[in-house]
Amino acid sequence: MPAPLKMLIMAAPLGTGHKMAAATLAREAARQGFTVVTADVFSFLPAWLGRLILTGYGLLLDWWPDGYAWLYGWGNSHTGSLRLRSLINHFLARRARAFLRQEQPQVVVVTHATAAGILTAYKNSFAPHLYVAGVVTDFVVHRWWLYPGIDVYFTATGVASVQLQQLAAQTLPGVPEIVTTGIPIRRHFSRLTYLHAREQFHWEAGTLVCLLVGGGAGLLPMEAIVEKIRAAYPKRLQLVAVTGTNTGLAAALSKYPGVTVYGYTEQLPDLLIGADVVVTKAGGLTLAEALAAGPEIIIYRPLPGQEQGNTAYFIGQGLASLARTPEEVLHLLQNYQRLPESERAARLHKRQDVAEPLAAQNLIRWLREKFTAATGKQGEKFL
Repeated sequence: MPAPLKMLIMAAPLGTGHKMAAATLAREAARQGFTVVTADVFSFLPAWLGRLILTGYGLLLDWWPDGYAWLYGWGNSHTGSLRLRSLINHFLARRARAFLRQEQPQVVVVTHATAAGILTAYKNSFAPHLYVAGVVTDFVVHRWWLYPGIDVYFTATGVASVQLQQLAAQTLPGVPEIVTTGIPIRRHFSRLTYLHAREQFHWEAGTLVCLLVGGGAGLLPMEAIVEKIRAAYPKRLQLVAVTGTNTGLAAALSKYPGVTVYGYTEQLPDLLIGADVVVTKAGGLTLAEALAAGPEIIIYRPLPGQEQGNTAYFIGQGLASLARTPEEVLHLLQNYQRLPESERAARLHKRQDVAEPLAAQNLIRWLREKFTAATGKQGEKFL
């Protein structure tokens, strides 16, 4: 019996979404019979340099978001950015060469543009037959995702696929294969129902559950939002906050009676499924999970760059509302509560129509069938 195909899945620690997508794909690939190896782009950097980049990235977003917006736009439009990108990728590819030669994967899946650059630089110099798949974990596509040497791209939506195809026609010698699967999210979203989720948390029927999610770092101004909402809702409201690794925010919110606070929690899928409304930042994976879970989505003050692109898509498609202040959050929450049940159901149906809860399973299955067909081997059925 032939040995299982070996898959390398590589992410970058710039934001939690890329890492979560990679972890989800790794579990699914193992379940479908691949031998799986995972790697972090920053493991190929000197430790001090990795810490410096991560610290600088965080400070830039916190203190100079307009600077990040300028860099994002410059990278998407200026040819000078591509020369810088090439230098970075070849430097990292040389540092990753020993690891890649040791592991000898047949297929590589990357969930971040930097990882895509490293693998295509390595492939074009040392391993021309290596199969590289790029998984775009936002609802928009940045130019730095475009590399000669990526065999297939997986995108969030048909709109993103068209955008990628147009960018590829302008940038690459040929247009690669592009498959619309959705963003890979945890398997849990295809299994639990709204009523079962609410029973798990003892949320009573008729109680409006508003969930605040600030990403892995708990970036939303949750205390100001909580104060504004609590002042207008004396009863029949359950506020739930997920603060991630932000322990200071968790401590501050714990002082408010009736507010349930979670730090970094594996129960986030259940919380999303059982909530009526979620107030969240606009990371691609966060929004993909919110779509699959079903609650009304309020995006709060998206960060520059891809979050603004994700927000534009969601607002344009009528999948979410945008709030810039705690007062606007309250206004949108009250508007939602005034909607007749028929309108709430119609909006939920619209979100469900574009949700892709089985994206990870379908993506890995596509790769497995691709390699089965290419090698002429009889595919094995996986549950």
